Amino acid sequence: MRAVRMVAPRKMEIVEIEVPEISRGQVLVRLLRNAICGSDLITFLETQPRPYPGELGSPCHECAGVVEKSFLDGFELGDRVLYFPPPVENGLREYVAADAHQLLKLPEDGDLSELVLAQLLGTVLRTTREIGSVLGQSVVVIGQGPVGQLFDRVLWNLGAKQVIGIDSVPERLRVSRLMGATTVVDANARQPWEEVSGLTAGRGADLVIEAAGYEETQRLMIELVRQDGRIVMFGVPKYRRSELDLFAWYKKRAQMVTYHVPDVERDIALALQFIVEKRVDVKPILTHAFPLARVQEAYDLFADRREGCVKVILEMDR
Repeated sequence: MRAVRMVAPRKMEIVEIEVPEISRGQVLVRLLRNAICGSDLITFLETQPRPYPGELGSPCHECAGVVEKSFLDGFELGDRVLYFPPPVENGLREYVAADAHQLLKLPEDGDLSELVLAQLLGTVLRTTREIGSVLGQSVVVIGQGPVGQLFDRVLWNLGAKQVIGIDSVPERLRVSRLMGATTVVDANARQPWEEVSGLTAGRGADLVIEAAGYEETQRLMIELVRQDGRIVMFGVPKYRRSELDLFAWYKKRAQMVTYHVPDVERDIALALQFIVEKRVDVKPILTHAFPLARVQEAYDLFADRREGCVKVILEMDR
């Protein structure tokens, strides 16, 4: 079978390895749809040093496929499943051996390219549950990549008065309106603070979601939050250290939390239900799809945010 590994920053290779054997209590899953996540870029771009060649199958953790063989009660040949990799995000391979805690059954029908996004949406649902009510509040979402767009939709569904999406890629901002953003701000064309200030009578946002992970967007989250407001630093930091203005944050007295790991049975299962019922329509953010043979091209496109890409899917069976 084919598997992918990193051999240098931004450089991948496809290698042939044996299909894994499974033991009692496991299933063999043939992966069919994988989605590239922003957190995968930490490994792809090597923002944190690591040895090469990298782990087989890394970096990828948003995976869906079909059971090819089962020694596990409750899972049968042909069942469609989400697969959650172990600590090493090893999803860039055609087959995986999986334990029960790494699996969630999927409906028999439905587009796998949509259903695989339940894992990412589950992290959004867990985070919004932790931060509490946004009813009637002004919310800013900095970064309109896949997770930022999902925050737009969920916060709008939860009754936010305003959902202000900020990004520097105009094509992404056009999608943001489809996903629930009531206002979009092109950070290259307009000053975000002036826009947010005008929309909030000079107060700033009640809640700011930072969904990009860059030093400049982290500075912006403190600038845009109102006095005694709330911040969620969700985007995976691209650097281990930054020159965040702690005094500015201190003076704002803003509460800050980071991301929350979703619970499979509670958060991801609920996310799956929302996608199936179209309560969160993920189709607008599915902008690009590639076969596994073009994995390098897919990751380059996503990393560079070219061609208006939002969510990039790997069709593992092509």
